[in-house]
Amino acid sequence: MKRKKGIALIMAIGILALLAAIGATFALNMRLEYKAALNYLKGVQARYYADAGIQIAMMRLKAHIYNSAFDDLGEEWADNGYSEDFYEKADWNQYEYKHEKDEICGQFSAAIVDEQRKVNINNANERLLKNLCELIGESLSDADGTVIFQKRPVADGGYTGIEGLKRAFMDAGDAEDTAEAKFEDLAPYVTTTSYVDPNADNPDSNENDNVVARSPVNVNTCDELVLEAILFNLSDGTNAVDATEAATIAADIADPDTGARETVAITSWGQFDGIIDGLAISSEKKDIIKTNCNPNRLKDDLTATTTELCFHAGGRYTIESTGSVLDGGSVIAQKTVTAIVKVNDVYTETTQAQFEAGTPVRVTWLDSCPVDSADLFGSYEIPDDAETIPGSLKLGFWDDFEDLDYSGDEWRTTGDTRVFMDVDEDEDVELTNENLNDWPTHSLKDLDNTEKWEWEDFSMRVFEYDTQSVSGLQMREVGQIKFRGSAAALHAHDGDLAWGNKWAYLKPFPPYDLIFLDDTEARGDPYYFDPETDKYEYGAQIRFFSSQEANADENDDTDTYRTLMSYKNKKTYNLYVNDTYLYLEVWTDDSNMSFPRYIDSGLDDSDCIALYGDKMRAAWDDIRIIPPNGNYTSKGITLADMTDTGVVWAMMTATATFPGSADPSSEEFYFEYSLGLDCWDRNTDYENSAIVPLRSSSPSPSTKDLYYRAHLNTPADGSFQNTPVIEDVTVTGFSKIKTLKYSVSP
Repeated sequence: MKRKKGIALIMAIGILALLAAIGATFALNMRLEYKAALNYLKGVQARYYADAGIQIAMMRLKAHIYNSAFDDLGEEWADNGYSEDFYEKADWNQYEYKHEKDEICGQFSAAIVDEQRKVNINNANERLLKNLCELIGESLSDADGTVIFQKRPVADGGYTGIEGLKRAFMDAGDAEDTAEAKFEDLAPYVTTTSYVDPNADNPDSNENDNVVARSPVNVNTCDELVLEAILFNLSDGTNAVDATEAATIAADIADPDTGARETVAITSWGQFDGIIDGLAISSEKKDIIKTNCNPNRLKDDLTATTTELCFHAGGRYTIESTGSVLDGGSVIAQKTVTAIVKVNDVYTETTQAQFEAGTPVRVTWLDSCPVDSADLFGSYEIPDDAETIPGSLKLGFWDDFEDLDYSGDEWRTTGDTRVFMDVDEDEDVELTNENLNDWPTHSLKDLDNTEKWEWEDFSMRVFEYDTQSVSGLQMREVGQIKFRGSAAALHAHDGDLAWGNKWAYLKPFPPYDLIFLDDTEARGDPYYFDPETDKYEYGAQIRFFSSQEANADENDDTDTYRTLMSYKNKKTYNLYVNDTYLYLEVWTDDSNMSFPRYIDSGLDDSDCIALYGDKMRAAWDDIRIIPPNGNYTSKGITLADMTDTGVVWAMMTATATFPGSADPSSEEFYFEYSLGLDCWDRNTDYENSAIVPLRSSSPSPSTKDLYYRAHLNTPADGSFQNTPVIEDVTVTGFSKIKTLKYSVSP
């Protein structure tokens, strides 16, 4: 019995030992579970801190976009990141959140990068991708650019993310570690989520408005290397931007210490062109760079292009936020959240086709219109290299009769005798009439039913060619401003008599006097002449009317002006008219003459301009008219289509360019805007920058279309020879911020 009792003791001790072991294991497991749960909790807490950074970054971006249409590295959102600390204790009251700054328990650190600073691998051409890879170097070469281009998926819009580059490199034969190294080198410079301009010019097509979708790069934020890749190897077939020039130009613009954009953000193409014009490269290469980088310019003359530039982020940003949990000042948990967000959507009007859809009043969108007055006024011919800005709105009227659909819509001719043909055999088309015995008046088509082409003060240049002379011509009382060469004429009129009771003519024989007659003489004794009798093959009369007494000079009452120019059948007229002054120049291929006159009043508001041929065939070309003001009303922009969730707030801005002859301090443009054409509003807070905030009447998405009216003005003291140019109009639509991609690490 005693022996059995000993066994029981041993068994009891064994059971107790087993229970102790089980308990110890359970305690250890509980401790491990506690630590795991605590680590998870701290990890979740760290992620929440990181998410807080994402949310605060979104609010900063939203505040920025509401007040600026442009994005550059000098702005708060791009200021090398920001951080916030969290404290162990905090007290709330009704009005503010107070910190009792005991011990920091956590923090986040966040940074924002706009996606538009990068190259979009889904629409970049092979040349740009090769340039980028070659310039990055390290594990990359230009051949890798070809791989990226050729391996780009055709379906689903291309790569779903930049991580797809690793698979592309491996499919091309690279080992996994090599592909990973190439991806790491390339990742900071490429994207798949940047804004895509649906109206970029197709460099492989010579047709206007043949467009492709392509992502521009933000010149204000892009890396210097990206800008270098855009410029490298641009060419027109004869001239090319070499590697040294590309690097120098990129540094001149984007160097962190000395670059032009570091002084002031680039916000217009005129400003960008000024930077390029200041470079020490040939004029041909300057034109190549301007044409490639400006989305408004056609690329027909370039044989090697990359992509365009822009001045904004397109509403797409990458936010990287790292949240940390602290204990005694030491980091005990950390999470990094990366989010690519879309803060706003962008709609841009920039092509001729888009502007044609609106309603112009004394403005033109023709791509061929010269914009520098030095190319238009004070000369016989417009130079072949005259500056033009395709895809833009210009103040006034222009027609060179190269777009016959446009010309046919704008002009009407009495008797339906209008034809477009190469009358003077200079290999371009002019406006003329069908037969010698026609007496046509070529009027801008909407002469009687709209203000589209009504003029008061204006300047004008027009080329005119007299095809033959006619004997027995006479000066006729027709109530017009009339330029006559063998009875061909230019005139402005309002009903039967626009400029009243004074008229003048230039005698077609020596001494070529400009004679002013009063109303009685004009009606009672019309002047007849015969060019053949006067031994001149062609007659020359310049006839115009003023409404009141005309004087040659404010201090001189003489009525005669002499010229030394023999008459030519090809000539260019430059005319400037305001309330008190009329100035006329006549240019030929070898000489010119001018006739200044002071008058008491100019044209009425309702006057229009037409071309007149007096029983002969006259041909007209290169007609440019510039008034002091004009405007353009857009077609309706459907805000509901701009975003997935509708637009509750919008902003409009325009990129304005001032040609070399124009003074930006005096030329101006501004916006009016309307929702549903209910009424027009104008925000004077943004007069000079042309930025107009637009709020709907409620926080709900607007269901009405947005319309804008752009006004262009030029001062009278410049003789109406200059004009601001609007290259593109951008509407930024805001709704809810949308997260495009989201990831957490580690």
